[in-house]
Amino acid sequence: MTEVEWYVATCGTYLALLSASAASIFIPWRGRWRRIGRKAPLFSVYLILSAGLISGLKSPYSQVPGIYLPLAVLTVAEGSALALIPVGVKRDWRRTWTFPRTVKCCNRAAESNPQEEQWEVFDPARHRNSRPWIVGQALHIAGVAMVTVSTFTALPLIHTVEPLWLVSVSAASLNLLGAAIANNGRKLRLEARRIHAQRIPSPGVLQPGSFVLYLRTFDSDEAQAALQSVTTSHLGDGNGIYTMLLPAGSNEEHLVDAVSPVGPMVAVGIPGESLPHAGAKRMQLPEEDWKQPVRQLLERARLVVIVLGVRPGTMWEVAEAICTIPPQRLVLIAPAHMTDSEYFQVRLGVSEELSLRVTSKEHAKRKSNPLPYGRPYTQNKSRVSGIGFIRFSEGWAAEAQYEHYFHSIPTQTYFHALTKGLSTVFGELEKYERETGRCWE
Repeated sequence: MTEVEWYVATCGTYLALLSASAASIFIPWRGRWRRIGRKAPLFSVYLILSAGLISGLKSPYSQVPGIYLPLAVLTVAEGSALALIPVGVKRDWRRTWTFPRTVKCCNRAAESNPQEEQWEVFDPARHRNSRPWIVGQALHIAGVAMVTVSTFTALPLIHTVEPLWLVSVSAASLNLLGAAIANNGRKLRLEARRIHAQRIPSPGVLQPGSFVLYLRTFDSDEAQAALQSVTTSHLGDGNGIYTMLLPAGSNEEHLVDAVSPVGPMVAVGIPGESLPHAGAKRMQLPEEDWKQPVRQLLERARLVVIVLGVRPGTMWEVAEAICTIPPQRLVLIAPAHMTDSEYFQVRLGVSEELSLRVTSKEHAKRKSNPLPYGRPYTQNKSRVSGIGFIRFSEGWAAEAQYEHYFHSIPTQTYFHALTKGLSTVFGELEKYERETGRCWE
């Protein structure tokens, strides 16, 4: 076999493995495939890497520079394949759960309320026709292309151009510029999603059991709505290209995707905000008299997700949820930046709120605070990002869980951490609804 034939054969193998890697992402993971399918994409990537290296070493071009073209193609292809993994994971997550979209109690309410149609016909992709999204998409592609071209154009020049520092500085500058352009493109796409975000005219259009209620302190909105940062280090390898190709999604948007099997996520908007954050559908409530509407939303929500915070309003919401809804419908999220003293302050505040609510035998049963004494990650000394979950089972028995996540690792993202923490919650909720036959209360 000649060098050219070997080169063609290895490139063909490389493309075949790439196709297998991409296809394995979209195959439903059921039965035996569930046990091996999750590792198939990454395993295929390693095979692709091997094929690309052989391809470069056996290329008919000069011995050293000949490896750069195959590696450039490999890096872009590998990064693209890895960027598709979250798509397959979200599809698999949605297929795992079989919560009914509509139930009898919701159907009857929808028939009597013509405003329900406004909630159902909303097009979540309409922002893609807007100018900010189109410009942002173009900038994102241009930035990724600039980083890729500058990196792999500079590599062969190292052997031919003097001085060496000029090549290195030029490549590094173009990489930083490309990363900045790509990041601005992602921000523009986020801006488009915010402009076209769905607004709920009033809580009355939300039918019982048709939504997931998301409660948090308004101070946490900026952090939850921030984009995952584009890493400028290691831009020359597949992981760096994957980071560049990250979907422009915030943590709140990932949470929306994670709870989507149960229903759309709605939240109370910041009073007076003109541009709501992307993610949950926002509604405006009276700034002074907000507790009664929130109480009604708690009673009608299919699932309640509360991000813990030291604000008195959040402590009231946690206590009200404990006294209003079954334990299977409540999950608390403890942010990683919360300190032990802050968690203790939250727990103390919830206890004080609960002590004011002993007005019936049912509430008396819940007088004791079900929150664990320590944070879900008190014993965790690692500095990596993570998220804590507190869920409840029958009798308000609390169980805490902590999950790490890494934005630059496609199989350990924030969305993966959410699915791990919500799996047991969804299982308990599904069992509860099957036993009671109700999607709310």
